[in-house]
Amino acid sequence: MSFVLNTSHIKWKDWKSDLKRYKFDAALTDAQLMKRRDSRISEADWKTLITYWRSSAFEVSHPANQNCSISLQHTLSWT
Repeated sequence: MSFVLNTSHIKWKDWKSDLKRYKFDAALTDAQLMKRRDSRISEADWKTLITYWRSSAFEVSHPANQNCSISLQHTLSWT
């Protein structure tokens, strides 16, 4: 049971990510996006997601849209 509880949040995040990747396209109109709605999501929830994904709050808060440069230094020594 512990494994399920510890990994369920990962599956939930993956599902939300896949949903946006495969069903949402910012270039489409809201009416076109409504036709792409996954059957597991209610119309009201889908409208809310569309509004959220188009919002400036999402653009600012989403980690993929932040300039985070990670500097990794890799060295290999055969000594």
